[in-house]
Amino acid sequence: MTNLILKVLIIFTLFLSPQEKLQYANGKPRSSGIDNYIKTNENQFIKEFKLLVKDSIYNDIFFATKNFKKTTDPQLYDPYVLAYNESSGNYSSEIVVNNEEKFSGFEYKNNRHKNNYNQNDYFVKPTVFHEICHYYFNQCILELQMIDTINAVNSFYANSIFIFPNAEMQFGAKFIEEGVCEYLIQSTGEVPEIKQYYIPKYENDLKDKINRYDILYGYSSQYLKDFMDYNILKFGKIKYPIFILLTNRPPSYKEILEPQLYFNRL
Repeated sequence: MTNLILKVLIIFTLFLSPQEKLQYANGKPRSSGIDNYIKTNENQFIKEFKLLVKDSIYNDIFFATKNFKKTTDPQLYDPYVLAYNESSGNYSSEIVVNNEEKFSGFEYKNNRHKNNYNQNDYFVKPTVFHEICHYYFNQCILELQMIDTINAVNSFYANSIFIFPNAEMQFGAKFIEEGVCEYLIQSTGEVPEIKQYYIPKYENDLKDKINRYDILYGYSSQYLKDFMDYNILKFGKIKYPIFILLTNRPPSYKEILEPQLYFNRL
């Protein structure tokens, strides 16, 4: 019996070892591990997200992975991009995750080594949730357009093409959308807490591309935090504060710099 158990353990170990090598390299998820993780957890991502937002996902979301550095024009390649969301005409969406070996881990919330990470570490699961939230934000736009024709969705959220572009309002709309998506993964503990973040002081700070990432993914979530916390507590779902945001004009540059000006008019 002892020999049989030993043989089983050896076979089990041999089976696991290649999988572990596929998953990590130098402590970081390997490309093949990211591919496998996304494919294995497709349904679970949607299930968990619906529980987080206490709402349904109405259309199909598909998942894919690819190496952005190898598949993107070098002039267009942005090393900060970890995933993107592509919506189709039938309202389905494909979330494409970058499988370059840049992530610190697959998950943070249930990671036994979470104390070793900080806000500069990125994880696969919250990256996926951030992208699903972009889809959900768009779903809220469509739902609000169907159920409430009086309090119409502001055009800078509803449209992607403008006859008369307004860079300030388009930036404000993106600022709010990214802020909501980042707020979701931060408030649910899917990423390390943001303890330090860049706060713009002047309009030129908002226009400078060097600051763009810190403003859209750090400052924006902290900008919205109190508003989102209060209204989720009041209404019970993240959907309703999103509705409030969507039916109002995006913040101007001045309102981004002085948050109370924006929230006083909502």
